Amino acid sequence: MAVIRVTGNIGSGKSTLCRELAETFKYRYHYTGGIMRDLAAKAGLSIADFYKQLHENPAKEKEIDNYQEDLMTKNDNLIVEGRMAPFLGCAFPTVNIFLKVNREEAARRLQRRQENQGKKVEEITQMIDERENMERIRYRELYGVEDHLDEKDPRFH
Repeated sequence: MAVIRVTGNIGSGKSTLCRELAETFKYRYHYTGGIMRDLAAKAGLSIADFYKQLHENPAKEKEIDNYQEDLMTKNDNLIVEGRMAPFLGCAFPTVNIFLKVNREEAARRLQRRQENQGKKVEEITQMIDERENMERIRYRELYGVEDHLDEKDPRFH
């Protein structure tokens, strides 16, 4: 009985891994990115524009993370995917997984997503850099986490 928390670089295969883990272990799977995509669609925004809004209004993201943390304090047998998942509280034993991928491979993977059809690798790489920089600022302000993409962080060992 545990909570498996998965984070890592954009385009690293987190969702694929989480779906496979959930199926293998018969755990429930909670996907923060899915919540954000749903919220973006409801607001009539692209996911890129939604992320920019989060940068301007970090409290919105904090609500999503609070929901995720609440799940991890009340439920085990859970797979949680999200940038902040390993940094949030959990009442159960945890396994933290960090997935890393180089920028070009991440961009090629992201080209397959509907919202990125027709975009060049260079465009997507720039989008990744911008998003990760905005995330670093938000997570520093919201949680005091200096670099959420530091795979050397002790939470991942």
